[in-house]
Amino acid sequence: MPPSSKTLQSISSTRYSPTENLPKCHPLTRYPLQEIQQQKNIQTNSLEVVDNYPSIHVTRFDGNKKTKYLYKIFRLGYYPPNVKQTVRSCYLIPNGYLVSIKIRGIDIMAETQYDSNDKVIYTLTWDGSNGEKQSVSSNRSASNVATLFLQVCINNLIITLHVYIVLYI
Repeated sequence: MPPSSKTLQSISSTRYSPTENLPKCHPLTRYPLQEIQQQKNIQTNSLEVVDNYPSIHVTRFDGNKKTKYLYKIFRLGYYPPNVKQTVRSCYLIPNGYLVSIKIRGIDIMAETQYDSNDKVIYTLTWDGSNGEKQSVSSNRSASNVATLFLQVCINNLIITLHVYIVLYI
């Protein structure tokens, strides 16, 4: 029997140790980002969120610079029995979470999967400049997989520039 809405709310707002057991295949309840921001007292003067689940539009302001992000949630996933949490903010990490992120015209699929040793694998997949699927994965953190993504993008840019210089100079 699935847990009640009240149980889900207490699970999502309470810190758990990674060894504490939750019900197997515990489904996630989604709360609008505006509610989460109010609960966590996140400063929102440099962030604008339009939450039309499953699409979420985020605009981040840094001085005169404005960066827009579009998230589309495909799958919320579930909390496995030995759920892990993020190190800095202690958010629970669901298994099978799948979201599309559009950043500066690049569509990126982000996914979390637990492996057979209960380690979280973070994966980013996108279409490369040649149209082929590219991906990077990390079992360290979401930040680490984002760093790997940027390294691949920078390496691809360097290769493209090198080819351009060789062909046209």
